[in-house]
Amino acid sequence: MHNLSHGASAMQAARFYYGVMNGTIIDAKYLPDLEEIFGSPAIKHKFVTGLQGRKDVEIYRKSGTWRDYHADSAVVARENLVYIVVYIDNHPDAGRGAVDGIKIVDNVMLEYTNRKR
Repeated sequence: MHNLSHGASAMQAARFYYGVMNGTIIDAKYLPDLEEIFGSPAIKHKFVTGLQGRKDVEIYRKSGTWRDYHADSAVVARENLVYIVVYIDNHPDAGRGAVDGIKIVDNVMLEYTNRKR
């Protein structure tokens, strides 16, 4: 759709999560439904695999794969830290890139948060 493999750019996906988190695009009464849908990933891969085993992490995400296109997007929540992350790549091993990438992003976010304290 519009030359995008998943119908949304990384910025559009991030904007969606931001709008949900701030109540600007979806009524707050629907947040429990969204948390249930996005918080229970059926397939344990990409960001879910990358964050597996890390303490006190909640992830609300949507991923997709089409041919060699891989995408994952999420709100990652920890105590005193919530961030949005989006990954889109066109490569046969891009799923592995999402796993490795989220580990790096999470490490950087934790380090930044710890420095602010």
